[in-house]
Amino acid sequence: MKRYYDNTKLGDYKKCPRYYYLRHVRGWRKSGTAMPLVFGLCWHEAMNVIWSGWKPGVYTSTLIENAMLAVNTCWVENGGKPIADLDMQDLEMLGARTPMNLKEMLYNYVEKREGVLNQMELLAAERPFAVPLYPDNPDVWYIGRRDKDVRINGDVVIIEHKTTTEYKVDGGFKSQYLESYYPNSQCSGYLYAANIEYPSTRYVWVDAALVHKKVHDAFRFIPISFTLSDMDAWLWEARDWAERIESDMERMVDQPIQTAMGAFPKNTEQCVGKYGVCSFIQICRGFSNPSELDEPPTGFIHDVWNPFELLHINTIQGDNNENS
Repeated sequence: MKRYYDNTKLGDYKKCPRYYYLRHVRGWRKSGTAMPLVFGLCWHEAMNVIWSGWKPGVYTSTLIENAMLAVNTCWVENGGKPIADLDMQDLEMLGARTPMNLKEMLYNYVEKREGVLNQMELLAAERPFAVPLYPDNPDVWYIGRRDKDVRINGDVVIIEHKTTTEYKVDGGFKSQYLESYYPNSQCSGYLYAANIEYPSTRYVWVDAALVHKKVHDAFRFIPISFTLSDMDAWLWEARDWAERIESDMERMVDQPIQTAMGAFPKNTEQCVGKYGVCSFIQICRGFSNPSELDEPPTGFIHDVWNPFELLHINTIQGDNNENS
């Protein structure tokens, strides 16, 4: 049976095996909408319009209005009110992550990025990929989707759009945020996959946008380059984490009824982390063996993380097989 791993799954297992079990084996998540995630999705939709629709001399206002139409669609599809219906109470709850701030950011973004947009040749936007993790095992795949593949000054560059609220007093990005992208498993994995399509690709530019109530013009490219040995190291580590997941899955088979689960141990160092309290902490506090639960507890819903369907992996694998 084919198994598919993406950066989210591997990252969640690294963070906490029990979190992985609850989110990706059981398919549970906390009910409600995470607005930071929704804002990030909307920013990506806006970037697709800006980068795909860019032409020298294009009217900025027209491009941004088109981008905001995409933002409104994304916003509503992910549980938000239509932008025109947001009231003062809604805006207060959203903090810096309002569609109005996003629009203001877009005007500043186009001004800051005009030079790069004029130079680049867009090769692909939202490019899904599927690559085997082992040359002799066609059943284990690494999958994902790169934001933009572009050619700049003869080099293929992978662009990854990111938003953050990690702000420092002088109006820039916190140094710890800038440092977090090297090494970075997502960038490494995307570059590994890109090299199969564009041999000798070495560059990822993280296109960071700062989200703040008052600062709407802070953007920064974080350039990252990788050597072949860097990508070899990423591949070994990705295989190692995938093998640990598969080992835990094997241990779950025919588990006797017992107090402890016997697989996917908790990492209690991550119960309270960089972004606050773990969303599954109530389950871990209330159930020492959640594998005995038939349904998600109150406050949680069944919503499977399934990038396989989202990325149309069967189609991609067919393309890869034809090119091999």
